[in-house]
Amino acid sequence: MTDPQPRLGKQESFGARLRQFRVRAGLTQEVLAERAGVAVATIAALEQGQRRRPYPHTVSALSSALGLRDEDRLGLFALTDSVRDHTPVVEHAERSAAAGIRQAVFQLPVTPTELIGRENDIRSVAQLFNAPASARLVTLIGPGGVGKTRLSLAVAEALAGNYRDGVVFVDFSALRDHRLMAPTIANALRVRESGSHGAWEVVVAYLRDRHMLLVLDNLEHILDGAQVIAQLLNESPDLALLATSRIALRVRAETRFAVEPLAQPPAEAPLEVVAAAPAVRLFVERARAIAPGFALDSDNAQAVMAVCRRLESLPLAIELAAARVNVLGVRGLEQRLERPLPLLTAGSADLPARQQTLRNTLAWSYDLLGSGERALFERLSIFADGWTLAAAEVVCSDGDLPLDEVLARLQALVDSSLVRCASANDDEPRFSMLHIVRDYARERAAESGVADALRARHCDWCVAFAEEAALEMTGPRQAYWLDRLDRVVDDFRAALDFITEQQDVETGLRLAGALGRFWATRRYVTEGREWLERFLTSPRTNDPPSMAQARACYAAGVLASIQGDPAQAAARLEESIELYHRVGNRVGVVRALNTRGGVAYDQGHLAFAGALWAQCLVQANAVGDLGEASHALGNLGEAHFHLGDLAAAETAFTEALSLAQRAGRTDLEAMQLGNLGSVARERGDLRSATEFQHRALVVKRSLGARRQIAITLEAIASIAAAEGRGARAARLLGAADTIRELIGTPQPLPERTATEQALAVARHALGETTWRRSFVEGRSLTMEQAIAYALE
Repeated sequence: MTDPQPRLGKQESFGARLRQFRVRAGLTQEVLAERAGVAVATIAALEQGQRRRPYPHTVSALSSALGLRDEDRLGLFALTDSVRDHTPVVEHAERSAAAGIRQAVFQLPVTPTELIGRENDIRSVAQLFNAPASARLVTLIGPGGVGKTRLSLAVAEALAGNYRDGVVFVDFSALRDHRLMAPTIANALRVRESGSHGAWEVVVAYLRDRHMLLVLDNLEHILDGAQVIAQLLNESPDLALLATSRIALRVRAETRFAVEPLAQPPAEAPLEVVAAAPAVRLFVERARAIAPGFALDSDNAQAVMAVCRRLESLPLAIELAAARVNVLGVRGLEQRLERPLPLLTAGSADLPARQQTLRNTLAWSYDLLGSGERALFERLSIFADGWTLAAAEVVCSDGDLPLDEVLARLQALVDSSLVRCASANDDEPRFSMLHIVRDYARERAAESGVADALRARHCDWCVAFAEEAALEMTGPRQAYWLDRLDRVVDDFRAALDFITEQQDVETGLRLAGALGRFWATRRYVTEGREWLERFLTSPRTNDPPSMAQARACYAAGVLASIQGDPAQAAARLEESIELYHRVGNRVGVVRALNTRGGVAYDQGHLAFAGALWAQCLVQANAVGDLGEASHALGNLGEAHFHLGDLAAAETAFTEALSLAQRAGRTDLEAMQLGNLGSVARERGDLRSATEFQHRALVVKRSLGARRQIAITLEAIASIAAAEGRGARAARLLGAADTIRELIGTPQPLPERTATEQALAVARHALGETTWRRSFVEGRSLTMEQAIAYALE
């Protein structure tokens, strides 16, 4: 007597039905998993109902392993949610079984580990194949190790139910000759050449009327075969192709999808946010495979985040790093990742050789380049954090790599996924490399012997760029130039290091002096001052004074003044006045004299400061410099304001504002708007005071001028106090205090006195305990949060 056949009930689940078939076959979950080529955990999840949407190729593998008859196989398919959503597949399978015609083919390799963090990418790529896009060829493009193959398999599994004749994976990684593409596809489809019909003919005949998806993996090294792909699409109207390549295929039907590294958690994120970030999830899962007791907790979360950031969330790099956790621990791993390439060598033995170490992965891409592309790839590694085409042309070109070839070579590197276009929408597009890719390029540059010459050319470019920017920093495009300098600040650091190694004091003075206003305006006051003093105190080979020396002395004086070091500030500024006189630069004399008055003002010496500014105003008018005249006049107004002469102060501020607008000096315009706001507050016109300060703050935010932003936050705090809003005043004052602490800039004595007086009544009314609590709340705000709060 034969065993009764399990029958489908109306409410029966796929998992229950699968278990019935397994028990009837006398198989354990482990044996069935081995026969079907799937994980034991997958079968357990299916039988327990934890996974309700098995992929069609998984159902097919299980059916074959269980030895199911056609009707049982179809019954099992009918219970899967994934196939219910795609009834044409079931209908086709039923027709096929009844008529004895072809069956759908699902030939996808089983992946040993779960794909993590690609849910959005899977959805986005799958949508490209659906209406209205209905792409016929989608190429997943990205650098080696980013996970293109794994993503392609996940997409293929998600789409399997959409193609009535199935989904087939074709691996081209072992090919070196594009003429072997057709036999490779034929082998994957399990069709054979016969008689006079070669591989190409049988492939075309097989695919011509089939509704299939082919996954074509690893095409970057056989791009000469792109025409084969185009012809396949022409010959097979219902065929769709999903390709992976580090380089675009460049055929007309191609839709490109850039595969990016995994998302990272934001800095200072809470533990639950860190744990949910794809990069961290991948690290934790792979670490657990090596060290089962590993867990993410509050003690190691920051170290895990640091490892993921250092590896720029490149999946292969994270997996290779996680393999070292059992030996190094997370913190040991973090410490050793300063040079990641020697460390990331513990790839799984079942991976292709090119993916068993990160260096092998990068070498695979490098070896595919032509000689010109290799040369540019090596040379671009000199840039610390990205570059423009213009910068690449200046720094990387020479007799071996002509300037007019750089664009084409750069485009080839972008197409090869070794270089990324970081901001294609800007007026000046920027390019970059992943840090790991850049490290490899630097290794190759050192091997080729171009590193020293490259550093020298890079340094020359940095000096020229900084000096060009210095000329623009007092014009109407200040914010634009400040942002440009901020983007290459790490390049300036590298150039300054090189100059120090070369003991080239004069060049050091040129670069550091040219960066003075940038360092003062943005957040680099301490660093800038250290560089300036290093070069100013170094022995010079040429005794005559130079413009570079005068400019560096002036910049050092400005930064010392900002940091509340009046003695050093006065000494450097007086030295710069003397040097500017000796080199005949009258505008330089005016600027240094103006700032020297500011040092006296900061100490509360208002009469002396006023005398210096009056002298400065005369000289600024004499040389016709509207910006410096505006600055001097505004400073004179501040002296009047703190001496109690509001009428004289308002007159000076109003005229200074007009001069600043005529000169295109938005920084000075913002300062005078704020000054006029202070006058309005003193007169009790709080509405006008608020409007002036808000206008000033918006401009200062655009400039990224942190010290000036702190000044305006303090001014708005004074307005809030006058309105009786003590808690708001305390928060704003706390936010300003944090900014000043970060940039090392104390509040000048006259302004500190005025602020304390303006807030005294509100502080007393609020009570010291509440005041301190609100002040601490303000200190916890970021600068952007503080600005938004001030603008409410």
